[in-house]
Amino acid sequence: RGKQPREYKDSGMRWIREGMAGPDENAGADSLTKSDFDEAVADLMAAIEELSPCAVISYDAGGSYNHPDHVRTHEIAKKACADLDVTFYEIASEPGQGGFVYFDFSDKLPKLREALGFYRTQLTVCEDHVRHVGGNTEEFHTEIGIR
Repeated sequence: RGKQPREYKDSGMRWIREGMAGPDENAGADSLTKSDFDEAVADLMAAIEELSPCAVISYDAGGSYNHPDHVRTHEIAKKACADLDVTFYEIASEPGQGGFVYFDFSDKLPKLREALGFYRTQLTVCEDHVRHVGGNTEEFHTEIGIR
């Protein structure tokens, strides 16, 4: 909207327990979680208005594994979509979570492995799971819940 684009930095995280992230107390002032919420919503609204999607897909409130940036992304996307009356879909954080419609994408597992291979700084792709930088492992999930 005629303004300099803002850049949001990774807020970082720490492992609270296996599979559950928490906020990094040392996140910088320019990190997503410390950014001004209304400005971040306005930025996303500008992108939505420019791109005109029929829907926006984001994390659910759990942010996949409670990564602070994922949780914040959910909050920002939900508000922007509500303000613009754009359809908002959430992806379930946990397999079998209630309130979601599930779709089986097991035939796409080779593509999933390939795509995850591009995140070498974040995880290692193994035969039947991924190993995150923090050391925790997660099996591949090919059934996705959407609401």
